[in-house]
Amino acid sequence: MTLNRRIFMIQSLLGTVSLTVGDQAHTEIPVLFEDDSQARNLGYKEDSRKVDTAKFPKYSAGQKCAECQWFKALPEGSTGTCGVFSGKRVNRNGWCKSFVHKE
Repeated sequence: MTLNRRIFMIQSLLGTVSLTVGDQAHTEIPVLFEDDSQARNLGYKEDSRKVDTAKFPKYSAGQKCAECQWFKALPEGSTGTCGVFSGKRVNRNGWCKSFVHKE
């Protein structure tokens, strides 16, 4: 396959556009708040140190979203996506009763 200047320029432009769109996509994911109905049902707390251990005995000190198998960090570092709360960003220091420690 020969690569001429026109094809190179078109591919470069498309690559730049896709990187820009991809970078903006993660910032547009809404943040999950504790008053969200799904968050309330799963006992989500934005700060794991504020989990009511009487209500959620499964919680152990030090557990947080960043250590859960459902969590995937986002580039900015303070939040990530969660397989349980799809379509929402969760705080890396948060916790919910679906917590499963990463293997």
